[in-house]
Amino acid sequence: MKPKIIRMNPFPFDLIVFFGTEKNKLFKWLKKEIPEQIVASPDVFTFNGKWRTIRTDGGWIILWTETKEDQFLIHELFHVCEMLFDKVGIEHNLESGELWAYMQQFLFNEIKKCDF
Repeated sequence: MKPKIIRMNPFPFDLIVFFGTEKNKLFKWLKKEIPEQIVASPDVFTFNGKWRTIRTDGGWIILWTETKEDQFLIHELFHVCEMLFDKVGIEHNLESGELWAYMQQFLFNEIKKCDF
């Protein structure tokens, strides 16, 4: 199974989504498809447990879970929003909360459209 790339418009960063227990396939794909300086980020290959979301030095965000269950996806998408908005300097508060909610909803819907 190949990872899917979700464009996080209007922001200049992408989300890489991968479901499955075979992390080595994700790592192989990352080494082949992603620029070396991004893959060289220290956290990229430290996926422990059943789910993980990281942001690379280049701004790419990688979301991996063993399962497609919505409860885990929604949890990890909150972390995606944290990483994205931290990168662009948008704090989570009552004024920005709606932006966070819409981005999480957008990403959830985009991922559900994908054929995994």
